[in-house]
Amino acid sequence: MKAIALAFLALLGQLSTSAVAQNLITNGSFESPVVSPTGYTEFPVGDSALSGWTVFGPSGMNVAIVGGSFASSGVTFPAQDGVQWLDLSGTNSSNTEGVQQSVTTIAGRQYQLSFYIGNTTGGGVFGSTSTVEVLVDGAVAFTDTNSAINATSLTWQQYNHTFVATGSTTTIGFRNADPANDDNNSLDNVVLTEVAPTATATTLSPAPNPATVNQSVVATVTVSAGARPEASGGLAQAAAAAAAIGGTASVSGGGASCVASLSNGVGSCTLVFATPGTYTLTAVYAGDAQNAPSSGTASLVVNDVQVASAAVAAPTVSNAMLALLGALLVIAGWRGVRRNR
Repeated sequence: MKAIALAFLALLGQLSTSAVAQNLITNGSFESPVVSPTGYTEFPVGDSALSGWTVFGPSGMNVAIVGGSFASSGVTFPAQDGVQWLDLSGTNSSNTEGVQQSVTTIAGRQYQLSFYIGNTTGGGVFGSTSTVEVLVDGAVAFTDTNSAINATSLTWQQYNHTFVATGSTTTIGFRNADPANDDNNSLDNVVLTEVAPTATATTLSPAPNPATVNQSVVATVTVSAGARPEASGGLAQAAAAAAAIGGTASVSGGGASCVASLSNGVGSCTLVFATPGTYTLTAVYAGDAQNAPSSGTASLVVNDVQVASAAVAAPTVSNAMLALLGALLVIAGWRGVRRNR
């Protein structure tokens, strides 16, 4: 029993590990290279000695990895994660310097970026706020400011953003946006993960069904979405996801095909079938950055056109003819009476 329990726990641990999204950032907590716990090490622009990162900015500027036990002007500077963090303002720098790294991505996929900015209001040289510009492929995508008031220590705040990758490689950068007289802009615990697409379900409804050859058949496609795996929004989350579904869905089968434009997850298009038969129609939604692809099928019966038999019209008799026939019948009857006498 003990062996079984241990095996079960090991399996559970493997499943839990696989469920955690992989961080695409290397050295996101700036634990390498190791610096003095009570000091810091500068890395000038162009330096690649900061593991995983490249320092960019004006020539002569720098950033610095700071030990979590560093203190100055009565202020302590603990790390948010691990024992080290990065000062984007560097030492005697405080310009538009920063760090960046390129990661492997999939074009069209959505990614979530998370990081912490630290701020202190203690000691005039450290300023009153900390502002970081986030660059995606060299362009400023987000700007975040930590305005927390703490005169004796760093206060860390988390920031989260999502973006859609446009290529197989994406460059993520963090740039100092504090004024020149601010000597602290703290960055730590950078995490970049791929956002799992929302699962979808596609249903198809053709009408009329059955139909006849050469008759227009309207194929209605409905694409519904559930809550994201990492989110907890229940029905509200699912409804919001469904409302956001657009794009197109292709419908094909029986030698016919059409494309339905989706609005709020619903769309339709028209099919025409030249020959009778029972066909399996398939609707395919290709998905997008937020929604996973899905497909659905439906059966359609197409009958041949039935030609109605032509009714034989009864001959028409004029009033004059009817009168003549009546007279002849009277004469015939009168002669029969005389003969009997």
